[in-house]
Amino acid sequence: MKKCLEVATSSSLKCDELVPNVQHQITLRTFPKSAHVSLMHYFGCSMMSKLNSVKTVILNCVKYAVKDCLVLDSTESGIPVFFLISYIISFDDVWGLIGKLLVCTEFLPHFQAFAVETDKEWLVVRPGSELSFQALDAYTVDVDGQETLTVALRYSIPV
Repeated sequence: MKKCLEVATSSSLKCDELVPNVQHQITLRTFPKSAHVSLMHYFGCSMMSKLNSVKTVILNCVKYAVKDCLVLDSTESGIPVFFLISYIISFDDVWGLIGKLLVCTEFLPHFQAFAVETDKEWLVVRPGSELSFQALDAYTVDVDGQETLTVALRYSIPV
């Protein structure tokens, strides 16, 4: 056993937090005004506080990236509630995913995807609070002559 641990790579061990070298310092004024109250409440900071922004981060062995969709929750009937990541922010070693909910309007069997609409409100989510860690992509497809935002979900949601 000791020999196995000696030759094991660092990637085989649990990673708590892996932050890329490219980080940008920003203030709350960078965000849309509708997100200010949520961000100040979540991070406990002021409008002039310096926040760190990244495009990708690995937290508790889960990779989060801007423009990824996550299954945040599901309804009682099993319809998923998606979350589209717009920003990944840290303040005083507290991480937050800032984005908007994608609410399902219908299931499109031809695409094996859910048609979704973007909610107007900004939301701050704690990494690890999502229902599924599988990152998904949102696509715009032509449905009956209209551009429709869809999210393909090719697995069942854990209940």
